[in-house]
Amino acid sequence: MIRLKSVKNPSSDVARKQRVYFSYHPDDKNEFKKVCEDILSVYDCEIVYTEEDYSKFRVQEKIELFEGIQLFVFVVTSKLLNEPCNAEQDYATANALSMD
Repeated sequence: MIRLKSVKNPSSDVARKQRVYFSYHPDDKNEFKKVCEDILSVYDCEIVYTEEDYSKFRVQEKIELFEGIQLFVFVVTSKLLNEPCNAEQDYATANALSMD
């Protein structure tokens, strides 16, 4: 099972929050933190992400990971575009979901 980590405003109720899935290249952790701060300063949401290597998980597990996600955020950098990372699989899986 893929374990998610989350970032949120500490004073708010997680149960009613919109969920945002965040994907980035592992070397871009500083950009991740900056963008999270920006998002949380404007929206009361829960930002979820994982640092696990996806290669060991089945496609169905990746699809289940995205159930209930309202927004996908990708930090696009040259590393993300030029080096293999989870973001490629995140995008492919999110793109395959029915967004009703």
